[in-house]
Amino acid sequence: MQAHVPEPSPRVARRPLDAPSGRRGWAFAVLLLLCQSLLISQGFTEEPARDRAELASDVVVMRGSRGELVRLTGTVVEYAGEGLLLRPRVGPDRTVPAEQVLAVETKRQPDFLESQAEKAAGRIEKALALLRDAMNMESRPWARREIAAEIVRCSQAAGNEAAACELFLQLISEDPRTPYMDCIPLAWTPDQQSSALENAAKAWLHDSRPAAQLLGASHLLLGPTGAEAAARLRSLALGREGDSRIALLAAAQLWRAQAFTAPAEEIERWEQIAEKLPLPYRGGPYYVIASAWMHRRQADRAVTLYLKVGLLCDNPRPLVARCLWEAANALPKTDWKEDAARVESLRRELTLRFPETRWTRQQAPSEE
Repeated sequence: MQAHVPEPSPRVARRPLDAPSGRRGWAFAVLLLLCQSLLISQGFTEEPARDRAELASDVVVMRGSRGELVRLTGTVVEYAGEGLLLRPRVGPDRTVPAEQVLAVETKRQPDFLESQAEKAAGRIEKALALLRDAMNMESRPWARREIAAEIVRCSQAAGNEAAACELFLQLISEDPRTPYMDCIPLAWTPDQQSSALENAAKAWLHDSRPAAQLLGASHLLLGPTGAEAAARLRSLALGREGDSRIALLAAAQLWRAQAFTAPAEEIERWEQIAEKLPLPYRGGPYYVIASAWMHRRQADRAVTLYLKVGLLCDNPRPLVARCLWEAANALPKTDWKEDAARVESLRRELTLRFPETRWTRQQAPSEE
């Protein structure tokens, strides 16, 4: 797994966007221009060839003061929420603020690299075993935290929400402002609200760490203690803790309780807020907003958001899979004049990328 990238996430190598007649299916044509313009605007254009000396070093890709991409070479000594410390071959150490780091290219454990292929194929338990082996072999603390974040993602993908939450809490115990905050296993969909997590979530709600409070409130919001959870989310959304990621995610969590009652102008305001989040953090908020539009019978707007999650995001895997499933079901209700073959293409995309999820087998809901 590569290091955290605010936009877009490079942790899993992105496959090229094929033409509509290619392997990825017609659905990529819908957002092809969106994807390309997003990647180019974030500086992720094709990079020139690099010499062997550079490839032998760690490479830090950062955004400069004028928005340009800057490549720094050396040895990464530390990478945490407080910033990245790079030791060049010559000259003094250099500190890079975490928010300016776009990617870290480094030599990673073979088991880690293999785990990414297993995960992409839907063999999550195999990926988890490889990640644990990679963790045992890795000695660099910052790289071990990187692996830990991927274990959190795979634990959630395997359906073990409790383990994912506990592992995430261990991660922020070591680095409270972790650059891997996007792996936080928040509840976004109705099926994630679990009574099995209720007691633990109550304890997290009163934890001193803002990220733990966010996690606890998320898993309590739609339950018996939802009022207390909502109050904590409103407090976090004020941003007094100084972490804009937590503040924005807390605000987005509150939308879950309002998705079926909010007026159209409020839902539009949510979309504006969601766009302020780095891409890896947008999946859950987009899902909530899309659900709100579907409730208002505005399928066109909902499908656009479902497809953004399904085609631009890789994690959390269950959420991305659900968004592809929701998009396929909602397409016939739009004014896009889509035919059955195109809906089936979306379903093939779902099966290809997320074979382990229940959404590949879930039947479409019956018409009301």
